[in-house]
Amino acid sequence: IQPCASAMQEYHLNLEEVKRLQSVLYKRFILEPNSVAMNEASDLLYTKISIIEEYWGKSKFQMVGDLTSVIFGLILLLALSWDLGLMYLVGALIIFVLSELLRSNLSSPWAEQRETKTAKTNAHLIDLVICKEVVLTHAQEIQEQRRLDTYIQADRNDGKQLLKAHFITEVFKSITFYALPPLLFLFVFLVDLTMERVFQLLLIIVMTEEIMRSYFAYTAHAEKQEEYQRAQKDFCHVLNMDQADLFPHDFEWPWTKRGGGGSNGWNTAKVAENTESTYGWDEESGRKSGNPALPSPNLDISTLLSNRTTRQDEDTCAIQLQDVSLGYSVQESMYHVADKLNMSFSLGKHYAIMGETGAGKSTVLKVLAGLLPPLQGTILLAGQPLPTTSLLWRQQIGVVSQNSLFLNRSLRENLCYGPVSPVEDKVIWQALEKVNLKTRVQELPQGLDTRLLDNGLEFSGGQRQRLQIARLLLSGVSSQVILLDEPTSALDSLTTDQILVVLQEFLVEKTLIMVTHDVQPLILADTVFQMKCGGDVEYAV
Repeated sequence: IQPCASAMQEYHLNLEEVKRLQSVLYKRFILEPNSVAMNEASDLLYTKISIIEEYWGKSKFQMVGDLTSVIFGLILLLALSWDLGLMYLVGALIIFVLSELLRSNLSSPWAEQRETKTAKTNAHLIDLVICKEVVLTHAQEIQEQRRLDTYIQADRNDGKQLLKAHFITEVFKSITFYALPPLLFLFVFLVDLTMERVFQLLLIIVMTEEIMRSYFAYTAHAEKQEEYQRAQKDFCHVLNMDQADLFPHDFEWPWTKRGGGGSNGWNTAKVAENTESTYGWDEESGRKSGNPALPSPNLDISTLLSNRTTRQDEDTCAIQLQDVSLGYSVQESMYHVADKLNMSFSLGKHYAIMGETGAGKSTVLKVLAGLLPPLQGTILLAGQPLPTTSLLWRQQIGVVSQNSLFLNRSLRENLCYGPVSPVEDKVIWQALEKVNLKTRVQELPQGLDTRLLDNGLEFSGGQRQRLQIARLLLSGVSSQVILLDEPTSALDSLTTDQILVVLQEFLVEKTLIMVTHDVQPLILADTVFQMKCGGDVEYAV
């Protein structure tokens, strides 16, 4: 039973558990706003999940095996005949060597592939975590989920091949081990050896060594258990989930399911509820996740934004913040930025927000972009509650953020990222020419196919900012609302003037909400808001 159970356990836990944790990580990091500090992401993926995987896939089972070896070793010292000891040991050693050679021969083609694909999956997931803002502001979380599932499925297919190799090896080992004692008994019966004392001594030495080896291995794995418990606690703390919901209470074999749990021995229904995406149109799931009420089906965001010219009253065709409080939750602490903020942005108009450092200017843009939910208050579109985290809203906005973030993909993929139709290269080159980067990209050996590593370190800070604007020109062409956060902060005065001319042309008939400390970008604005710490707002036309 033990070898078959071992093979099933390795498949069930090492594959399914990691796949599940990767999915939970994606939902928590990408689909839920303000859910985790970015500096914890890499440590969580590479350290916490590795400890948890090792414990469930190896240490926990080996603790049971080592403890069993100690107990049965003691029994065998008393029960087994002396003349079987050495023969059994030699036979077992031969079987062990043959089984390991068989395992290596069967699994080697797949083991390296799986290791490579697992590393690729984790790297892809970390890339999404780092560029979470880009994914959400371009409304690409569903597409990225599918892409991630493709990576995970490929990893899982290799795991199945490893399972097959492991299972065949364990069956071979089982059959040969269980055939060995009868053969030894037959040999002893026919030969009638009488070296009783020598064999008894050897048997005692061998079994004692096995007992001690198993005991020391058990103590080593017990230390792994302590590391696992700490990692499990940290994992649940960062994800803000109850430990009983994310992990099973105890080890279960695949064929023994805990009542009310899923096929993995964990509460699937509860985790599904806790990891429900806060983004989307589903009103029921929005209520479960504790988000503001989603709009009724009668609220057509696209129509409201595009038909603004037919409305007589500007207030009925505006984005309004009513008594909105802004802040961040970091672990268990809450940091307030602004209280009872009231602002109104008429559709089709251009606004700039200036003010003191720490007044909450960029936070306003994050709330409007769906990256951060308001602590209190209501956001309205045409007088109706607007869920800024909904997919429908985020498909209508274009964003240039303070931090220039790019996925670990080709320059072409980054510039055309988002819900846009395939873009011809000549259109991409035109956008690069507008931001004065065409020559720089042409100098790259692979041109538009250049892979942006480490967030595009091939480019300077000002060049990355202009790449963001080029991305806006390409992927935000159909966006109705444009959010710019310090769009020219890394540019010199001459380049800023050139970019502002491009943006003026791009922003025709679009709504602009821009945060800036510089005077030059104010040429884009019809109205300037002046924010003060605490939530006071003054404005001037």
